[in-house]
Amino acid sequence: MPRVRRKTKSQRRIYNGNHIEQLLNGHDFFGGGFGDGDYAVADMRQAWPVLRERVFQVLLERNTRIRPWAWWRFESSQQRDESISERDQMIRMGVLESAK
Repeated sequence: MPRVRRKTKSQRRIYNGNHIEQLLNGHDFFGGGFGDGDYAVADMRQAWPVLRERVFQVLLERNTRIRPWAWWRFESSQQRDESISERDQMIRMGVLESAK
């Protein structure tokens, strides 16, 4: 008889717009997202692969050309350097080509 595989917590969880917003900016402003603290970051890390495409879709709809907080935290090879523009940092990282 085939074995039933259990879904992970992130696969079972129902996410809402507050979760998307928190992955975009790193804060739970409205209290309906992942919350605050180390457990929240762990939950966001687990949810990022599940919600990644939806987060980028929201950025496209908003016509925003930035990377979300979660991308910098969980995917980027470097931490975000706030002393330079995001565009310049991404060019230095080789993620974005300079348009001269």
